[in-house]
Amino acid sequence: SINPFLLPSTGRPRQSTVDAAGAALLALHHFNRGVSTIVPQIADVSARCPIRFTMDFIDTQLSPLRASRAFLDGVLHREEGEDVGHAHKEVDDGSDETEREIAEIRSRPYPTALIGASRSAVSAPLAILSGLHDMPQVSYASTSTILNNKDQFPLFGRLIPSAVGDASAAVEYMSNLGASYIGVLFVNDSYGSTYAQAIQEIAASKFDMHVDLASFAFDASPDEISAAVRSLASFGLRYFVGVIFDQQYRIVMSAAHSQGIAG
Repeated sequence: SINPFLLPSTGRPRQSTVDAAGAALLALHHFNRGVSTIVPQIADVSARCPIRFTMDFIDTQLSPLRASRAFLDGVLHREEGEDVGHAHKEVDDGSDETEREIAEIRSRPYPTALIGASRSAVSAPLAILSGLHDMPQVSYASTSTILNNKDQFPLFGRLIPSAVGDASAAVEYMSNLGASYIGVLFVNDSYGSTYAQAIQEIAASKFDMHVDLASFAFDASPDEISAAVRSLASFGLRYFVGVIFDQQYRIVMSAAHSQGIAG
């Protein structure tokens, strides 16, 4: 399971992901032991199926680089079995890890499937790597439409629709409110940009609605996020859609309040 367990800004646990990991481990326990309190149909699975599951966890901290390196060093290299030693290693993204930790991870069984990631910008490079190594990947939260490309991501699947459905619902809701002009503030990554593009296309083709866009980088500073909100406020609009992550919500709403576009 490759997911963001720690918030990159604070280093604190991301509670929703920790809860999901606990639920996944409980599901594995129920399957392996035939515990039927939640899913009655698996009561006799242990008698009929010899397969038992284990799970490793890798923290992405929402970083494509960190996730890809961890997947390469800690998972894909398990087949090679080389002696990695115990020398200290400096990772390019600024974090520290030891070769001892990587060696310990590599000693575990080679995985047959990958769960994650949550952020589309992380899932995309992982999907290329997992596809090259014939490893199915399933995400429960990545909605970017770029992941629909089966030529590029042949073994990627998801348990959630693409952003097009969300965008369509958002535009229809705005239309029901009587909006003919809306503003979209979005994170400029594969998730936010495809979501914003879908809003723009659906608004123009189905509702004759004009859309103004403003964006900021995923790792933008509070000042950069405030500047994007200021740009959106300059359009003089009343209706807005935010395509952002939870760690940016307070900054965005504070800036929106300061600019007079949010109560």
